[in-house]
Amino acid sequence: MTSSQVANAKNYTVTSIEISRVSLLSEDSESLWGHNIEVPGLGSCVQGHGVDVVGWVLGRNCPVLAVELSHNGTVFQRVPVSRRPDVAAVYTEVPWADNSGFRTTVRMLGITEFDLLVRAVLQDESCVRLGVIHGRCR
Repeated sequence: MTSSQVANAKNYTVTSIEISRVSLLSEDSESLWGHNIEVPGLGSCVQGHGVDVVGWVLGRNCPVLAVELSHNGTVFQRVPVSRRPDVAAVYTEVPWADNSGFRTTVRMLGITEFDLLVRAVLQDESCVRLGVIHGRCR
């Protein structure tokens, strides 16, 4: 989101947000055991001003520290990973699997159409693209 969009956000009213596509990317399987963007779902329609983004990501050689969201090349939100016991139950051999979840709400004021890039930031300071959430606000 640009600074002018943030500054003018109070002038916009979003009544619904439609998710047209959620694309998972698998560009770096050497860095990750796996990942998923569970929410939002394809075709979902959210009433209000924000979209929940929920999922998990598990680094192969080191833990994931955070997940970043960007729009038009600008990172606007960074969230630390959180507990995901369900992922740890599947990846029992990975010591950091319990801390592999992410959850945040993205405010969509001032944006009509969007492509949100979701990427993981690993402990070794590398970044891996996880997916793109495409949608529009009405």
